[in-house]
Amino acid sequence: MTIKNNLLKYILGVYAGIMLLSIIFLTLGFIDWFLWRSITLPYSLTTIYFISGIAAINYGINKPTQLFLISVFGGMVARMLLILFLVFVSIKFFDINLWIYIFVLFVTYFFYLITEVVYLNLLKTKQLK
Repeated sequence: MTIKNNLLKYILGVYAGIMLLSIIFLTLGFIDWFLWRSITLPYSLTTIYFISGIAAINYGINKPTQLFLISVFGGMVARMLLILFLVFVSIKFFDINLWIYIFVLFVTYFFYLITEVVYLNLLKTKQLK
């Protein structure tokens, strides 16, 4: 398998591991439901954001330059509007700790953003197939 195929499996594996660990902590009583929601909700949102970004990159990678730019930047605008809407909805309708929510959202967002840039750089240098 190539690194390109393994990236999604790696990210989903880490996501599943962290979610499983958080469920175990919740079950054992180390964290309460309020804290669990404040951590897992933004983590899930940014993971969906990242996977959709990789999908947009993979869709446009072998296309002409203009179509590639449309898929990547158009996908970026659509993802930003979607995450903005979902953040407002989750803040408005869920009982969460706002500071923890925002902290987890920014940490995971920038982690995934750096991962996307590294992924694009690897694609540019033809290290991924």
